[in-house]
Amino acid sequence: MNEKQLQQEFMEYQYLQKQAETMQTQASQLRDTINETNSSIQALENLGSETIYSIGSGVLVKAKNSSDKVLVEVGARVVVEKTIPDAIVFLKERIKKLESAQEKYVSTFEEILSKLQEKEALLQKAREKVD
Repeated sequence: MNEKQLQQEFMEYQYLQKQAETMQTQASQLRDTINETNSSIQALENLGSETIYSIGSGVLVKAKNSSDKVLVEVGARVVVEKTIPDAIVFLKERIKKLESAQEKYVSTFEEILSKLQEKEALLQKAREKVD
């Protein structure tokens, strides 16, 4: 392998590293969103009882919901009114979609890791030949 080919392989290795980092970050963000959505479902299920709500800046409010409807963001900053059971169903469907997307990111991440290992082995062999 000549120097130009070695440089090309190294550049591809660096590109794959950045892709892997991006996939890992996106999968982590999806996991956080799934956890947040699960927390929202749990909060909706407990709405009948007195609950403590954070309103920001470390301020908490004890409250009891008197309505059987909630506002749910359905995408593109569009908010619709839903009954609590409908909101829970909607959020569970959202979780399924998020989990599917997360699985795709993890799968892509694993493919990239495999390619990275191949490139690393190739670069190591080329380095040993130079030494």
